[in-house]
Amino acid sequence: MLTLINGLVGAVVAVPIAGLHADTFTFAFLLQTATMFSVGISVLAEAGDMLFNRFEAEVLGPHPVGDRTLVAAKAINCACYAAWLALALNLVPAFAGLTCPDATALFPVAHLLASVLTAMICASSTVLVYEVSTRLASRERFDDVVAWAQVAMGVAFTLGYFVMPSLLQRAGSVSVPADRWWLALLPPAWMAALEGTLGGGMSGAMVALLGSAAIVVPLAAGWLGIVRLSRGHLEALSHLSETPARPAMTDGRRPGQRTARLSRSWPLRGWLSDPAERAAFRAVMAYLVRDRELRTRVYPQLGVLVMFPLLGWLSAEQDGGIFFAMACLATTTMLPAAVVDLLSRSPNHAAADVFFAAPLAGPGRLFLGSAKAAAVLFLPASLALALAFLAISSRSLLVTAQLCLAALLAMPAFTLLPGVIGTCVPLARPVVRGEQSLARIVYPLIGMTSLGGIFWMAWSLRGSPAGWAFLAAEGLATTLVAWMLHRRILSASWERED
Repeated sequence: MLTLINGLVGAVVAVPIAGLHADTFTFAFLLQTATMFSVGISVLAEAGDMLFNRFEAEVLGPHPVGDRTLVAAKAINCACYAAWLALALNLVPAFAGLTCPDATALFPVAHLLASVLTAMICASSTVLVYEVSTRLASRERFDDVVAWAQVAMGVAFTLGYFVMPSLLQRAGSVSVPADRWWLALLPPAWMAALEGTLGGGMSGAMVALLGSAAIVVPLAAGWLGIVRLSRGHLEALSHLSETPARPAMTDGRRPGQRTARLSRSWPLRGWLSDPAERAAFRAVMAYLVRDRELRTRVYPQLGVLVMFPLLGWLSAEQDGGIFFAMACLATTTMLPAAVVDLLSRSPNHAAADVFFAAPLAGPGRLFLGSAKAAAVLFLPASLALALAFLAISSRSLLVTAQLCLAALLAMPAFTLLPGVIGTCVPLARPVVRGEQSLARIVYPLIGMTSLGGIFWMAWSLRGSPAGWAFLAAEGLATTLVAWMLHRRILSASWERED
């Protein structure tokens, strides 16, 4: 499924770019930028399980496996996964590039080769960041460093994908000049120069320099991560597999007391009145704060929100700012649903058997508790960012209030959606490679398509009585859908994952 979706995305991206009839360098630059974003985000989603699975120490500890050999095997595994995604994404663009005026018959081969090298950069940079983290971070801080490093890398990949077309739009040009010095800082330009040399007949000192970087940088990053920084990898794995001792609390508090106090606080007391929901809320909050594997999968979701204000500033169109503000609000609306879907998977999924032994008629209350934990932990800050950006872009508090109300009315239905199409038992599904990457594509796609229509109607009817009538109709419809989903979740039966 992930291969098919990547192929369709590649075709959708390639067709309009090919319609520009730009040169091979510009075509390759835009496509490799999209490849680096898609492959980089997917590799980040799976990197925690591929590179630092805490159970590996129990299996490999008694065997004579060296640090360098183990890191090399993991790097090859990560690189093969990245190359598979990159080739699926660029199969159609490789032949669509033949429409470029200066393309030769070798362009498809050159494009696929450059796509594999782009995947190598994504994989090698991820391995390098993890290995550097093991050197610089202490055992107690390693989880935090890795989680936020992945957030930073996710922001970098995402900004690279969206900022480049915006910069071209501001410049009023559809052609990327290959002789600019700043292109040496952009990996997609290295691949574009290699493609232009092999499949477009390009030449020149700058093109040769960029093309050489496309080959040298992935090899150098791989050598640095495997040969120079792999020492101590097995020891780091063994430390991660151990349960760190929690510091003694001198003020009389017990572990987890802060989460318990939060669940009993005035704003949440009535919302978490059911004891099963309250227990699931506390368990999921603890996982989201302490578990490294879960944080490295969930926290990069927040990085996407950071890019929208910059994209609005870079937009050359008058309404570009409000468009990206709406996209930020739509992403925020879908954030609880995306986090809840990720919460259904865990490397320690066997521990969820304790839920099946609980005296509950079904897992519905557990799902509702986990959904509320995701909303409480991630929604306030992300919603504040989206509303501030929307208020600045629209320059109207009334418009901001209407769009915010449209998002809040739709949010409960979207948040409950994973409990119907997936499983209601939190942390009960094993982590399967590709599923997390697929979720990163599916949920934003659902949000952009469905919420895009709702926001467009609210924006078109802003400030008029018809706008408030539309919001009332939306409220009735989404309340009915949320009520039906809520009943379906509460009536769900226990089903074990194989």
